[in-house]
Amino acid sequence: MPEPTDTDRDRAWIVALTRRLSDQRYDRLQTSMQDLIESGRVADALKGSGNARFQDPDVEAINRGLRPYAASDEESLLQRYFQICLEHAHLLGPEQVADLYLAQIPVASLNGCTARSPSGRPVILLNHGLIAYVAKSVHLVLALTGFADGDRYCRHHSDQAFFVGLFRLGSGLRDREPALTMRVPGTECLGSPAHADSDMLHEGLCIQLEMFLMLHELAHISLGHLRPDRTSAREFRTRSGARADIEVFDRTRRDELEADLAAAKALIQFAGPADGADTDCLFAIGVLFVVLRVMELDPDGEPNDTHPSAYERWTNVRHLRSSPPGPRMMDSIDALFDFLDDADRPSRHPFG
Repeated sequence: MPEPTDTDRDRAWIVALTRRLSDQRYDRLQTSMQDLIESGRVADALKGSGNARFQDPDVEAINRGLRPYAASDEESLLQRYFQICLEHAHLLGPEQVADLYLAQIPVASLNGCTARSPSGRPVILLNHGLIAYVAKSVHLVLALTGFADGDRYCRHHSDQAFFVGLFRLGSGLRDREPALTMRVPGTECLGSPAHADSDMLHEGLCIQLEMFLMLHELAHISLGHLRPDRTSAREFRTRSGARADIEVFDRTRRDELEADLAAAKALIQFAGPADGADTDCLFAIGVLFVVLRVMELDPDGEPNDTHPSAYERWTNVRHLRSSPPGPRMMDSIDALFDFLDDADRPSRHPFG
């Protein structure tokens, strides 16, 4: 029998890791979020890319450990978006792509991270439920957004329900509780026929935010932030009690800001020259930072020792807008930060 290669050992490690963190609650979460995944999402993401097929062997190399593409499957859908990022963002060279792995673990979080494989290669870890979390986050923030024509994106709930929904989502992410993040006030109508006229806007923003999270991790690699001498063990734990210590690459706060900026520029470039595309991209990114600001306000949350504040991250990228704002989307992100700053006292925290 031939001696296992580094690639064989890395693949075996990824498979063992995902099995060790297997969680039936997350399996149910994936089933319950299928209505948030439309088969046309990939086609929408590919508009303007000029390439609907990915045959580059260097790009296809990241398929290790993942199943073949199927539009109805979250894991494969995110894999396809990741391929789009690799193909069109041009953040990494062929050799870097060939040494890259992508995997998913069932740990509730809105972000991903980059771990170090046994051979030292970067492994970008995305979280099960990412599509559901992003879909709900975008829906809640979009529903609180003012448009120039005065029309509301969602008329089915009060503003209070949307704000409570934001804090409920933050609470679920804090507690790594998938059931709680599925029962979010103000999102019961998500995916229903009632939103048929606005689903395209919602879906487009979801794709942009999902791709930004991937581009952020790719930017860390491109900018040389992943150093072998800067790693630490991080415990990943599921609600069912499964746990694993994973060696992850450490990044500084400055690294995080640089990666945000590079990812935002790459996303805007991918979106193309269409009028308002940069505003849409920045609004999608702003949704992430609004949710992170909500989590900062959680009195029971863990202190953030690794990343800049949500507001610092937002101001770091918002200046990239070059076109007139049109609908008050960017202003709505600023207004939400103002509201959350005003709500920064325990009596105003609707967690729970």
